[in-house]
Amino acid sequence: MAMVTAAPAANSVPVWGRARAGRVLGGTAIAVAAVAVVILLAAPGLLAHVSPTATTSDVLKGPGAAHWFGTDQLGRDVFSRTVYGARPVLIASLLGVLLAVVAGVALGMAAGTAPRWLNSVLMRVVDVLLAIPVLMIALILIATAGSGVRSIVIAIGVAFTPGFARVVETSVRQLRTAVIDVALRHHLVSRYTSLVAVDVTPVRPADAALQSHADLLAMADAQPELAGMATTLTLWIGVWPRAYLLQVGDSRCYLLRNGELTQLSRDQTMDQELIDAGVMARAEASRTRWAHMLSSAIGGRQTAPTVTRLEQQWGNVGLLCTDGLTNHVSDERIRDRLRTMTSARQVCQDLLQDALDGGGTDNITVLVGRSIHKSQDA
Repeated sequence: MAMVTAAPAANSVPVWGRARAGRVLGGTAIAVAAVAVVILLAAPGLLAHVSPTATTSDVLKGPGAAHWFGTDQLGRDVFSRTVYGARPVLIASLLGVLLAVVAGVALGMAAGTAPRWLNSVLMRVVDVLLAIPVLMIALILIATAGSGVRSIVIAIGVAFTPGFARVVETSVRQLRTAVIDVALRHHLVSRYTSLVAVDVTPVRPADAALQSHADLLAMADAQPELAGMATTLTLWIGVWPRAYLLQVGDSRCYLLRNGELTQLSRDQTMDQELIDAGVMARAEASRTRWAHMLSSAIGGRQTAPTVTRLEQQWGNVGLLCTDGLTNHVSDERIRDRLRTMTSARQVCQDLLQDALDGGGTDNITVLVGRSIHKSQDA
């Protein structure tokens, strides 16, 4: 093993000193350039001591004290013509960049807040423009629109708009994600704090769910290999003529009454929280990274059992299922199966096969029951 050390020389300049000197030089250069631009735009005569159109007998003379850049074939001072010629160029450049900033910011904000499909279309157009060299875009536009200050401004604006649009679109999406995270976190805390404090405490099924949650966490602490275990729970307790629905997670409870299917349970998922908070529409939330991400689970980071009291009626059909079914079988298909059921076993098998045919690979659990009066059963 070898070790090498090095000590700075006694007369070396500290790193912070070099950095400070570099900042001073950089600031000075920027200040000088800014003053020069202002003079060129406002008063070019302060730099040019000779009129750019004045002719002399000194034709094609080299640089000297009288003519710093020499003279051209007509005896005109090249330095003065350069100074006065820089003014329209700077004006055109500034206007072009301003146009690019305005158009790029507008396009980037529109793409950042647009639906995913529209964002993809706009950003693909931007990517195509970014792939083309800026000079080529400018030359094509100037050749098409003709020469002149207006064409130059438009060419510069169009050439640099995609760059600004890409930066703004990325910033808007990041800001939007941050805002949604904060809003979602606040919504979850306020919602679940009130649920646990008000709704859950007096209800024994919810107490049992909370105790199961605590037991599962304690088991994971005692056995590290079990860490990360979590489960959902949808529990139906019927005490005629009432029923109580206990919900934790995204398993579901459906009710078929008079041929119409209703989802009684509420998915405890991040995308559902976004929908309830009014942050996103259902179609948009289902395509985000929060789709199907549990916001409450037994054994998870947090749990908030909810208990709903319901009124039962004879002839109703109830269905309990995991998301292994609902991820692959639509509510309309479930409704049609329940409408035409001949037995609970038959409809469970049919729905299970529908989920498998739809590509189901997760746990698929289906439980179906019908409330029938004893006189009808006889």
